[in-house]
Amino acid sequence: MSTQSAPSVGIEFTKVRSVKDALTLASSQKYDFLVVPIIRKQYGTDLLTNYGSKQSTWPAIASRLKGVGESADMSTALVALIRHVIDVDSSNIHIRNKATKLLQEELAAAQYFSVARVIIRIRNGNSTNLIRIAASTLNTLYFAYWFVFPTCASGNFDDDNEAELQPWLWWNKIYKLLDYHGKVYPVLELSADVPSEQAQKRWLGEPVRAVILPTKIFTTNAKGFPVLSPAHQLFIIKLIKLKVQFIIKGINPNDSALFEPYLQYLKYITRV
Repeated sequence: MSTQSAPSVGIEFTKVRSVKDALTLASSQKYDFLVVPIIRKQYGTDLLTNYGSKQSTWPAIASRLKGVGESADMSTALVALIRHVIDVDSSNIHIRNKATKLLQEELAAAQYFSVARVIIRIRNGNSTNLIRIAASTLNTLYFAYWFVFPTCASGNFDDDNEAELQPWLWWNKIYKLLDYHGKVYPVLELSADVPSEQAQKRWLGEPVRAVILPTKIFTTNAKGFPVLSPAHQLFIIKLIKLKVQFIIKGINPNDSALFEPYLQYLKYITRV
């Protein structure tokens, strides 16, 4: 076994009542960090619906994380999930302006609480306004951007190779527009289908910072424990050379029995 230290492993929750309690839970289960939305989905919907109302002011977001810093180092323990970005590049100017306002509010909240990393999922190649906003903050805000890409794009493509190529092209477009900034990184979200060797080589040449492993891509072995396919394992071993971090996504915060099996399995297969 190599002397290389074990990779950092985080866990993503898409819905929690209290960020502070979720941080405590993740830490107690031996996860290194937590990925969580910093504002509730309903609050974002309300802001987009009632743009300009008193409910859209800063304190409504700030209260979401109030007191968290008293019990955790925000720079290492929390990754902020920015999820209201789908309409930032809408062709409808009114929708686009509202979505832009919400994104700016979320980024401001992340900055206010000294979050060191924010995650933004990229779903297609239409991200001009999103990148413009990110570019305007790179030299003034504290955190790094983690842009999440699927390993294969959905849609009508001539073949699988073209579908696999698209996310990589999206990343390169973003990276170029952001002038190859040192606070911008790609994150891969794996699916049940393992990327082709050609696609793997492309991503292995990029500064991939983390890999998201949804629980739905795992299967169960004869002993009832979660495992990945041999092909997934081989790709992960290659990614370890980039010193990536891993994120387990899909565990219910209330199902404590599942926390350890996924973590222990990942620690085991990354002992190279």
